Amino acid sequence: MTPHVTSIPDLLTAMQQRRGSLLRAWRLDVDVDGTGLASREDFGLACQSYNCEQVCAQLWEEVAPEEGDKLTFGDFAADEATNVLDFLVVLYNKKYSLEEAWQVLNPNAQSFARMSDFLRGCSSRLAFPGNAELLYMGLDVSGQGRLWYEEFEYLGF
Repeated sequence: MTPHVTSIPDLLTAMQQRRGSLLRAWRLDVDVDGTGLASREDFGLACQSYNCEQVCAQLWEEVAPEEGDKLTFGDFAADEATNVLDFLVVLYNKKYSLEEAWQVLNPNAQSFARMSDFLRGCSSRLAFPGNAELLYMGLDVSGQGRLWYEEFEYLGF
């Protein structure tokens, strides 16, 4: 059952409960076309799925940037977005492309990365100081514990 949503913290809580991470909720419920941006209409559809369409305009005003009509994950969930950004900074500093990082995070060259390999790669090879488990959960859209490269590529949107 979706909790009663009247504010952005309520919506984030409901999304976290339903999807396990805000990045996964963002990808499945808000940024459905995978561009990294959400329109007011995209946000409205997410509000409908969380039964808060009556306060959707108010919620949009709480998170929407002052300029422009698109919302980013950072506008929406700043703390978890910082974790994603920190990961990308690690890749940048190590001069790793997404493909090279994938090889580190999927050392057995399977078609998917298991969480254990991902966490080990983040910690030992990348020295990622953030929450690697939360990042994995956000990228693993299906929530089945198998992160496919196509899902990992979302980081490069």
